[in-house]
Formats: sequence, structure tokens, C-alpha cells
Amino acid sequence: MQHAESGNKATIFILIDKAIRDAKPKTTVYRLRDANVVCRGFGVTVAPSGAKTFFLSYTSPEDGKRKQVAIGRFPVMSLREARLKAGELRDFVDSGQDPAAEKRHAIARHMEKCQRRTKTAPVAGALVRHLIGSGRSKTAPLLGFRFVHSPAQRNAP
Repeated sequence: MQHAESGNKATIFILIDKAIRDAKPKTTVYRLRDANVVCRGFGVTVAPSGAKTFFLSYTSPEDGKRKQVAIGRFPVMSLREARLKAGELRDFVDSGQDPAAEKRHAIARHMEKCQRRTKTAPVAGALVRHLIGSGRSKTAPLLGFRFVHSPAQRNAP
């Protein structure tokens, strides 16, 4: 690991691929923080399982609390890609938005979309059953439905 000395004599690590690869798991989670001043709050979390996850720590502009958002897993995501993503998230925070809140809203929107999809499936099924029951089954294929007929129905004149 490369070291850089700051003004207060604390040792700060400059993250490089080798440093992340060489980071060994410990009994508890620990973090390697990057001395790269381009994106403050960026680092890697090393879990006891050996999983290494890039993160960005920041102070939420919404509630003033310290938060941390996961960026991606190493080595699936490279250090360069993670730094670029962290820079985008930092710009997001600096513009007054909270990435964690945005992620929660995106998940809520996705769940709502899935729920709407499951609510419309029974309605679509009822429509098909209605069309079949009313003798207007020829219109159902126009709506995108295909019918599966039993062998007895196929052989009927």
C-alpha cells in the first residue's frame, strides 16, 4: 500500500488495486479509506467473509446524518469504475440530494410497478374468460392472448 502523510501526521492510504487484493479478512468488518482528495469519503469495506465492497461515506443533505452507500463489489467492479461512480454520487450529494433516499425511492417505484403488474394479471385473465364465455374468443388473439385447446377440441369438426 502506498502511504501519504497528511498535515496532522496521520497515515492515509492511497488505494491501488494491489492494496485491495492484498487486504485480508479479519474477524470484524474494516474499511480502507482512499487518500484521493478528488472524491472524499470513498473507500473499500472488507468483510470477514473476504467480500470487498466499494463505498462512499457522506453527510446527508436531507437530515445531516452520516451515511454510507455501497457502490459495487471488487473485483467485479474495478477501482477506476468505482472512483468514477463515487465521483458521480459525490456530485449528487453536493447538489443537495441524498443517494440513499433516491435508492429507496427507486426500490419503492419498482415494487409499486410489480404490484400493479400482479393486480392487472387477474383482470386480464377475467377479460379472456369473458371473451371466451361470450363467444367472442376471436378477438382475444388481437389482445395478445393465445389459447391452448384440448386435443378433443382440436379434433372436433
